[in-house]
Amino acid sequence: MTYDIRFLENIVYVTAKHGDKSVPDSPEERLDNFSTFSIYQILPQLIELWGLNIKSEEVPKKK
Repeated sequence: MTYDIRFLENIVYVTAKHGDKSVPDSPEERLDNFSTFSIYQILPQLIELWGLNIKSEEVPKKK
């Protein structure tokens, strides 16, 4: 699991650095610039977005 997170962090870092040369020189330095928060603060919005994402808009052909 840690490997997967590190891989994702590195991909995000490379794309950020490519788009903005003022991004710090390492993924760790960049992550240190972010603040943390409780997931419960945004959980209602996440659940709403998830619900919208899984909602089907297609009308069934058979009933």
